[in-house]
Amino acid sequence: MVRAKSEDKRHAILEAALELFVERHFHGTAIPMIAEKAGVADGTIYRYFKSKDELVNTLFIEKKREMTAYVTQPFAAGLGIKEKLVAIGVRFLEYAEKHPKTTQFLERNHHESYLGPEAQAAELPIIHFVMGLLEEGRAQGLIKKVNDAVLVFLLYGALNGMVEAQRRGVIPSLRAVQGDVEECLWHAIRA
Repeated sequence: MVRAKSEDKRHAILEAALELFVERHFHGTAIPMIAEKAGVADGTIYRYFKSKDELVNTLFIEKKREMTAYVTQPFAAGLGIKEKLVAIGVRFLEYAEKHPKTTQFLERNHHESYLGPEAQAAELPIIHFVMGLLEEGRAQGLIKKVNDAVLVFLLYGALNGMVEAQRRGVIPSLRAVQGDVEECLWHAIRA
């Protein structure tokens, strides 16, 4: 019972921090603000996290792992490279739709200097996963012979751009333009 209550407080702190970091950014958010939003005393936060830097790093790692697990789920049997890459894109867009604040937080913070090596490394599993698919496609003659990182970040940047465009109301629905996005991105990377 005590452990469950402790985990509830930790979760409340992380969720409050997520909301405030999205609304006010890291530097505009103070520990007392997080504590108030989480419904805990300021000192309670320091039982779970040594500093605001540790809190943002923990939040980034946990949310990036959550997103990666969603996007890299096993594929249905028999899918080709194009279908697997489309599935990853669709999953990313679904995740972004279900977790808009998390997606904003991850995108806004992944280049920040306050993220330590472990948080920066949290992005590697999804990058390596996509690079593996690109290599597989290249071996089949389906993917351009260019640097994998260029292709990964071309895809990632485009998908994040679509999410941001929907958030700002430029695109009314990602589902409405999904086919166009798939076609454009496939043309950008295919051999």
